[in-house]
Amino acid sequence: MRTDPYPVPPSRTWSLVMLLAYAAMALAGGLVLLLLIILPQPVEGVLVLGLWGGLTFPAALACMYGVLRGRYRFEWMGTWFLVMGTSVYLVQTFLGLLGTGALLSSLPTVLVFAYAIGLTLGRAVQLSLIDLQARKRVLIERAVQEVARSE
Repeated sequence: MRTDPYPVPPSRTWSLVMLLAYAAMALAGGLVLLLLIILPQPVEGVLVLGLWGGLTFPAALACMYGVLRGRYRFEWMGTWFLVMGTSVYLVQTFLGLLGTGALLSSLPTVLVFAYAIGLTLGRAVQLSLIDLQARKRVLIERAVQEVARSE
């Protein structure tokens, strides 16, 4: 059962697609964290991989929980951290390509990451607006109940 006001109608297909997408991000974050343990990294690598994996892995798990349980606030918070973690990787990838001359051949990869970040950011904004509407509705309901009690 989805909690009100979950921003999508109950749909098994939608839930499955979202779960698979968030599972891919959780796997990516987990693999990045595993790389920190297996391969020696310079300080910059530890910082980038630690931020990327450390933000992406738990955020994707929270999003998966939110979709499974119909709790939009878990997905809402998770999407913001997914955007942050993926942005760290995008910036590192882009900066690494600037001096190599491989920017043109790798530009599609950079644009795919930008696209994914844009989609995730759009979902985060959508969930934020829904949360704002839900909070307003609760405040109005409480005000109406208070007026009804005082009469």
